[in-house]
Amino acid sequence: MFGKRSTSSKSRSSALRSQAVVAAIPSCVVEPLEGRQLMSASLVVENLDIVPGYERMVFTKIANLDQNTPNTFKDKGILKLKNVGDEPLELSNLNVSGPFQIVGSFPTAIAPGASANVTVKFNATTPPAFTYNQTAGLTNQTQAGAHIGSLTFATNDAANATFTEGLAGWFQTHSEKNNEPSLQTTINLLLDYKTNIAPPHTTFLSQGSEAQYYGEEVVSGYWQRVNPAKSVGVRQIAAYHGQGQNVPVSWFNQGSNTNNLIFRHDGAASQTLLPNILGGTAPAAGSFTTNSPFGFKVDNSFSDDTKNARPQFGGGHEVRFFPVRDHFGNAIAGTFFMVQDYSIPVSGSVPNYDFQDNIYIVTNIMPAGSVVTPPAVPPTIPPAVPPVVPPPTPPTVPPTIPPTVPPTVPPVVPPTVPPTVPPAVPPAVPPTVPPVTTGVPVVSITPGSQTVVEAISGQKAVQLTVSLSEASSQKVKVRFSTPNGGAVRGADFVKAVGQLKFEPGQTSKTITVMVKSDQVAEADENFSVNLFDAKNADIGAGVSTITIQDNGVHPPSAGAKSIPAAGASDLPIISISPALVSVVEGNAGTQLVTFNVSIDRSPAKTVKLKYATANGSAVSGTDYKHAAGKLAFAPGGPTSKTITVEVKGDSTIEADEDFHLSLLSIKNGVFASDSAKVIVANDDA
Repeated sequence: MFGKRSTSSKSRSSALRSQAVVAAIPSCVVEPLEGRQLMSASLVVENLDIVPGYERMVFTKIANLDQNTPNTFKDKGILKLKNVGDEPLELSNLNVSGPFQIVGSFPTAIAPGASANVTVKFNATTPPAFTYNQTAGLTNQTQAGAHIGSLTFATNDAANATFTEGLAGWFQTHSEKNNEPSLQTTINLLLDYKTNIAPPHTTFLSQGSEAQYYGEEVVSGYWQRVNPAKSVGVRQIAAYHGQGQNVPVSWFNQGSNTNNLIFRHDGAASQTLLPNILGGTAPAAGSFTTNSPFGFKVDNSFSDDTKNARPQFGGGHEVRFFPVRDHFGNAIAGTFFMVQDYSIPVSGSVPNYDFQDNIYIVTNIMPAGSVVTPPAVPPTIPPAVPPVVPPPTPPTVPPTIPPTVPPTVPPVVPPTVPPTVPPAVPPAVPPTVPPVTTGVPVVSITPGSQTVVEAISGQKAVQLTVSLSEASSQKVKVRFSTPNGGAVRGADFVKAVGQLKFEPGQTSKTITVMVKSDQVAEADENFSVNLFDAKNADIGAGVSTITIQDNGVHPPSAGAKSIPAAGASDLPIISISPALVSVVEGNAGTQLVTFNVSIDRSPAKTVKLKYATANGSAVSGTDYKHAAGKLAFAPGGPTSKTITVEVKGDSTIEADEDFHLSLLSIKNGVFASDSAKVIVANDDA
């Protein structure tokens, strides 16, 4: 769920998407917005904070600042709206819910190829009404809490008639003083990641004299790179410790005592989400490269438990790792949360074990060597902190600070396709521990998978059932959406998004998705219907996969020609080649990519078709020049034509990107293949 730009950007889905160097924060496998539409307005959205993604912005506000080091905090964010279509994008019916406001004006129209920045501010003045303890303490539970709202507007983009940006803000009355959010509140509620941290409403990840493990925790003191050609990226997403301490995060090679600084966050931003880097306004982020197994050091806490100075507390277990799951529950390959707790006794007793003092997202890593397997069910341990305790003693940070902190370039936009993970990486499967509901119903979608044969013409309805495990006395709500798989919204099926509402006593609802027909020879394709953002319920089986089987046209094998769809065997067959091409972008100028569009015979009637490029992670105007037009094959004329697309060079350090060239709207013929993919390979060090 990271993001710079919704369909891609060199920045969030840079929710994590911007940034050129290094800390390549995953594109939280967020659901992308629709691809560019031919002869229409087409919306692309970027969250310039990158984290957690294009579809959600997070904020922090503190009412009473620290007396010694006044707090800086993240109370504003910028949403970039871009029109990558051919027609003006019209925006209307703006609605902002919750204690959030638009600073300045909101655009009513955006010209083709243009963009507009929208600044959103979190302006809460009090905590929300108390529902349960969301803080990392027990003494001041009502002094802080999460405000959840949204920004919604309508557009004339048919694929995105209504767009909703989720807004989440943490308000605390005081700096520190047990007003900080808990680890679970930060990751699951505010940032809306679906990682299983611990049972619901867990405040402390308590330990005895030995380490105790929770949720999906991956226990490994040392790590290695997943992709040896890429750096390890580190982005700090929260700092909640003693105000004024500019905490360092470092890495070290296994067997070495040399700690290599990655970055320090600004000490004034010690009580906030998304802190900035020391000495600048950029995000606290950095990267490094090593060919050896490595560990991490957060302030004085090592990822290797045996190197920590207080083994009497949790066996020295001060740094935990959890896999990152986006808001659909999809694991992001090679991407982990790294969370740290200061092993400092509170009031002479034991540490509070809140594990939210420093929280990071780390990319392109996997465990090195043996991994300790946590118990199937997290242990139930009474909180180590008694009901009434003074606020924790701030950690002591070594006074030695490097005089000069190198500038950190924001993280590189990760590829939209998750990186290939070697076999050593544990399989990315949903947690086996079912949600602890204690009377809360579980909402699920069935069947988990099904196959439908596309119609010869028109559309075919596919129905799915969403049910509750038990009737509830409260109104239950759950949202659903249909992200692309191999099948593409608009081309293969009709986008379905919305919210289901179960009135008290109701236990079943139906979602209907329409599958489109075509006369394209193609392999089976699939897409999914996903449940997310449940209210008064937990999500159980939240994904249903729909496979679309071709209606009679099959891809060629071993050089054989395609057979057109039933009823169209007398029509000429059009194909495009190559289906996949990779081009090195270069540092300047343009590179030309040429495609061949051919017809299998001289037609009896002129065959006409259109073509157009569409964004993938590469963006028209920035990474390549948009191409669109028409082709015609006349009787007795040439049976082959070419389309040339220009790829733009740059010197930006970024991940490989891609875009597509599609054939559209054929007359007097059928497609054997109608799409080609271009991979823009980065050549910058």
